Amino acid sequence: EESHFEIWSIGGFNAENPQYWCRSREGLLRMANCSLSYEAVVQHKLAQLDEILDRGAEEIFLDFMRISGFSHSFEYVEPMLESFKNRHAVDSPPGHADPRWRKHVFGVITEYLRRFRKHLDARDRKITLVAGIPLVSGKARDTSMGFDWLRWIDEGLIDALNVITVNWDKKNALPDTRAQYEQIIQLVDGRCPVYFPV
Repeated sequence: EESHFEIWSIGGFNAENPQYWCRSREGLLRMANCSLSYEAVVQHKLAQLDEILDRGAEEIFLDFMRISGFSHSFEYVEPMLESFKNRHAVDSPPGHADPRWRKHVFGVITEYLRRFRKHLDARDRKITLVAGIPLVSGKARDTSMGFDWLRWIDEGLIDALNVITVNWDKKNALPDTRAQYEQIIQLVDGRCPVYFPV
């Protein structure tokens, strides 16, 4: 794990590489997360993956919840800012609520997942990749956190989806949860297994 919601859980790579820490638009550092827009961070994670695969792993579970509350609002780091500027021809970055910023940040995460999948497919055995996503919504193509899990399924990047949580209606929790589960199943349309919490 990179981190697990508490300061004592910060991994060694993060502690030793503050130059890769995420930051807010205002410059607030977030040592719990290193940005995937840095090639060195991606290489580190892929090296970890290769080590796990070398030990014989047959199934990988990527848990996108236990990353200390990651948010696109903490991705105002130089590579992300530069690529956004080049793509949108703007001098200053938009606020994190701007859909262009959100799409850009989560596009970088999807690109990381493509590289992750290539490492799995380069092995001489079938390796199953399960993605665990928090706050999944059956009402939109992505989640309230922005992970484009339907694109991941469309592209064959993941083999199964684990719905960790849905953002249910607090006034109608159980019926709304059931309805969202059914909507998610319809969106996936049998292309991969979907696991729900009971």
